[in-house]
Amino acid sequence: MASGNASSVGLPIALPPGYPPDTSRVPISDAITSPIFAITIGLYCVRMITRVTPTIRLGWDDVTITVAVVLCVAQFIIGVASHAHGVGRHTFYVPFKHIQKVLLLSFCGQMLWIWSITLVKVSVALSLLRITPSKRWANVLKWLVGFLIFSAIVFIALQLAQCSPVSNFWNPTPAGHCWKKSELAVSGYVSGGVFIASDIFLSLFPSTFIRQLKRPRRDKIALAVLMGMGLLASAASAMRLTVTTLYMSESDPLYDIIIPGMWGSVEEYLCIIVACIPFLRVPFENLLRKFGLLHNTQHSRSDRSPYAPQPSPSYQLTPVNHANSSVRAKHREIIIPRSNESTAAKKTESMEILFSKN
Repeated sequence: MASGNASSVGLPIALPPGYPPDTSRVPISDAITSPIFAITIGLYCVRMITRVTPTIRLGWDDVTITVAVVLCVAQFIIGVASHAHGVGRHTFYVPFKHIQKVLLLSFCGQMLWIWSITLVKVSVALSLLRITPSKRWANVLKWLVGFLIFSAIVFIALQLAQCSPVSNFWNPTPAGHCWKKSELAVSGYVSGGVFIASDIFLSLFPSTFIRQLKRPRRDKIALAVLMGMGLLASAASAMRLTVTTLYMSESDPLYDIIIPGMWGSVEEYLCIIVACIPFLRVPFENLLRKFGLLHNTQHSRSDRSPYAPQPSPSYQLTPVNHANSSVRAKHREIIIPRSNESTAAKKTESMEILFSKN
């Protein structure tokens, strides 16, 4: 469960007069989140294959996205367990012991979600750090990574502080107490604002160097589309905040929690997809060629990257007149300028993420 809170609920809940039928919102949630989850895991697997074949080129961005995906899978399993115990149904139809289990699973899911969504953003920032040509913007990304990790620690602390004792979140007692709904709303808006702002920043960050890329126009268009998908994740985050305010109540938490949780999962999946797409160009082109939808074409000189390997010239050995060998050697001498190896290596690495080939 990605978001939503039922910490201040008095349990058990009695049947209200004129209560609604025993229906569930789980089918709606599953119909939306399950396909996106499957696509997310598939794209992540393809990304990691491209990073370990034909040679292993793993970086910290790959490590962080891997941890985020592991946490994402754990949340999905928690969601399945929650469905089995009645989440999505009206609370007054669910046995008290199942309500406690759902609220406990929800609490654990929120903790995992905070770290998962944070690590995805950190992974994107680390990927951008390797391709940005500006030292100033590189420092900005480093500060952003530190800020995101610090924010996650703060949000976890706030999550633990919502109820005293913490177990009052899923097992309310007269001696315990939890934050009021207004206080929970403030905490949610602060965390949501941080995540939305970071999504927008990371989505627009490539615009700081996209004009400097010596790449074909189609590559720049692909990068612009990627930026748009990042903004789509921001929209999902905004929707999560909106539905949390509209749907969350203290009278029917199991029924209300499913919609904010669904949008939280969509936000998380979209962020992972955006983090993986830059690594998928070559596998995607190979797939199109396999089905005959893309053919190899000779690129023009303007479309060729200055950092791509150039064809080596061929030479033919011919008999040499030793009397004129010194003159011929002088005219045949090939001067190869020594470039700044560190700069060239950096530029080559900078193009590797978005446009590398296996």
